[in-house]
This record gives sequence, structure tokens and C-alpha cells, in this order.
Amino acid sequence: MAATDAARRAATWSLRAFLVVVEQATYSGTHFLVGILLVRLLPPATYGAFGMAFALFLLVAMAYNCLLPEAAVVFGSGRYRETFADYLGLLLRLHLVLVPAIVLLLAGMAAIAAATGEEELATSLLAFAAASPLVLLYWLVRRLCYIPLRLGLGLVASTFYAVLLLGGLFLAGRVVELAVPGVLALMAAAAGGASALVLVGLRPRLSPSELAPSWRAVASEHVRYGSWLLLASAPQGVQNQAPLLLAGWLLGLDAAGVLRAYLNFILPVPLLASAFVGLMLTVAARRRHTRGVAGVRQVARFSTWIAVGASGAYALAVVAARDPLASLVLGPVYAPHADLLLILMLWPVLFALATGASVAIRAFEQPQVLLLPSLAGAVTTVGLGVSLIPSLGVVGAAVAHVAGQGVTSLGLLRAARDVQADAARAGTVRGPVASRSLTSNGGTDRASPDPIAGTHTGYP
Repeated sequence: MAATDAARRAATWSLRAFLVVVEQATYSGTHFLVGILLVRLLPPATYGAFGMAFALFLLVAMAYNCLLPEAAVVFGSGRYRETFADYLGLLLRLHLVLVPAIVLLLAGMAAIAAATGEEELATSLLAFAAASPLVLLYWLVRRLCYIPLRLGLGLVASTFYAVLLLGGLFLAGRVVELAVPGVLALMAAAAGGASALVLVGLRPRLSPSELAPSWRAVASEHVRYGSWLLLASAPQGVQNQAPLLLAGWLLGLDAAGVLRAYLNFILPVPLLASAFVGLMLTVAARRRHTRGVAGVRQVARFSTWIAVGASGAYALAVVAARDPLASLVLGPVYAPHADLLLILMLWPVLFALATGASVAIRAFEQPQVLLLPSLAGAVTTVGLGVSLIPSLGVVGAAVAHVAGQGVTSLGLLRAARDVQADAARAGTVRGPVASRSLTSNGGTDRASPDPIAGTHTGYP
């Protein structure tokens, strides 16, 4: 009987992991195709301006991601699981509060770029500002599908998004010459349509019920958790975007375009990892309340093995086929730089090494410990970038990118070990008592059924 239950649990876990990978592959694959389309359509300088604008958008949007989607996975899987529909409605209100600030900040950057004569960069920044409300909304609702484990809904929405965006680009390309603003306008429209589909499936309650948490309490918790996470993630964002921004600043937009073209090969990895971590974080947050440290450690170990195996296989395949792949995908303008992949494809493996550590740290609601590893990685990346890019060009930028991630991953592994050791010393035990010893709201959360076992989770 125990063996049968274990097999059923493993099969359910595997199915959910498979759905997550397929959903994220659909989403990231769509963006990969859009990126390659822009590589083939735009001259390197224009593509470099797009790449720099995208890097700045990601840095600005980091605050949104930490305060809403990241925090929602933790709190929605725990203390708000019994009032999930009300919680969704409150998250949509928070979205409306945060988005105007992001739009204004991007528009301000565009004004500065225009004033300094960078017209192409200004155009791309304005396009991102206009598209950001709907793009960020889809960021949020995609992650919300992982909380009640509505993974099929997420996959349907990502497929719908892909059809709308790629179909729109195909039809528009037959009528007009595509440019960055038009592509981002189509992306925003596709994001709006996919977001509506998810919200219809999740059925957020816009008029709070009697049991709904207060807007002030939810906002306060998200700000508390998200602020620490943002503080810890900001250096990681700098680390990720600094090589491209430094290449554009020190070498020019053409060099930024070359680097951005080859970064397309590693961009699907963090996107896939983000979705996988989202699912594993949901599982780990619940197992924390039912099984204690041992349950979180088990999920973290599983996450790391899966991530490293998949990333390693992908990196080896890309490196082995780098010359024909660069010619086929990027075209003759970028093909001479194919050996950049020998360096850049180390990044996905180093990134994957810290997958389980990231899950464990977030599951124990300790985002502040992310700060030092991320800061060390950012300092390494910027320091090496400033030192190497003037002499080695885009090769120096690639080396800085990989070295910074290696430093961050090693730091995260040590931080996760310390967090789990502290929890064990605090007397965390397996079973319902763990819900009282580990819950930060005074033990009001009830232990939930193990989601991997496929039992009812209390969601509508």
C-alpha cells in the first residue's frame, strides 16, 4: 500500500513538473522566436538598442516581480489558500497601484535617451513603457496558476499567447515592415488576451467576502517580503544585465547587438527555471508546514537534480552544434562570433546549481539571505566587465557574465545550507506541529494536504 502511494505521488509530481516545463517552453519558445525574428530583421545597432532597452525594462520591472508574483507564490500557497479568490482580487488592485510608476520611470528613461541623442534607444524604451501594463499583468497571472496547481490552465494560456503573438506577427509582417514598437504592441495585445483567459479560469473575487484578508494586511506583507527580496535581487538583476549594458556603453550598439543575439540561447533557461522554481516553491512551502526541514530539503534536492540535468544537456547540445546553429538561427552577420557559446553556455549550468537553494531559501521566507551572494556576483560581473570588455570586447562581457553567476550560485548554496540548519536547530518537527513552529503569523495557518499526492487543496 505504501509503495503504491509513493508511486502515485511520484507520478503526480512528474506530471506536474512536465506540465510546468511544457508551459514555460511554450512561453519562452515564443519569446525566443520573437527575438530571433528581430535579429534577422534589424541591423545590429538597432537590435543592440532594443537589447539595452529590454535590459533596462527588466531592471525596472524587478520591483514589480518581487512585490507581486514572487511574494504571491509564498503567501498564496500558505496563509491565504483558504481565501484564494479574495486574495487574487487584492493582487489585481496592487497591480493597478504599481504599474503607473513603472510606466513613468521607463518614459523618463526614454526622455533622457532622446535628450542625449540616442533616438533608437528612446524609441525602444517608449515601446516598453506602453506595453508594460499588460505584459506585467501576464507575468502575474501566469505565476498565480502555480498556487492552486492549475497547470493545465497555465499551459492553455501560454499556447493562446503564442498563437496570438506569432500569428499577429505573421499577419502584420505581410502588410507592413515590422519594427520594435509594432512587435511590442502585438506582445501587449497577446498578453492581455492570455491574462483574461487565466483570470476567467481562476475567478478572482473583486468584491471582498466577509472572510477576505484586509487590503492593508496583504499590501504590508507583500511589501515586507518583497522589499527584502528586491534588495537581495537587485544585485542579481545588475549582474544579469550589466554585461549587455556595459558592452553597449563601452563598445557601442553594434557590439551590444552581437552579445544580445547570442544571449538568446541562454535566455530560455532562467525562464524555464523560474516556472519550475514556482512549482517547487509551492510544494516546498506546503511541505514546510507538514514535514518541516526534511520535507523542504527533499524538494530542494529534487529541484537541483532536475535543473542541472536539463541545463547540462541543453548546454552540451548547443556547444556541439554552435557553428551551424549560429548560421541557421542568427544569420551571416552574427555567425563569425559562434565561439562565444563556448563561454556563455557555462552560465545555464551554474545557474541551475542554485535552483534547490533558491527554493529552500524562499520556502523558509528568508529572502534577506539572498543579498550577500547576489551582491558578490554583481560586484564580480561589473568589476570583470569594466576590466575585460575594453580589451577583449564581447568575449570579456561573456566571461564577466559567467563568472558572476558562478560566484552567486556558490553563495546561494552556502546560504541555503545555513537557513536549513537554523530551522533544524529551532526545533522544527515533522507533522502538524511544524505548522505552528514555522508559520510567521503566530501559527494561524493550518497544515494543508500534500499537493504532490493530488489531494484537494481547498482552492475554488
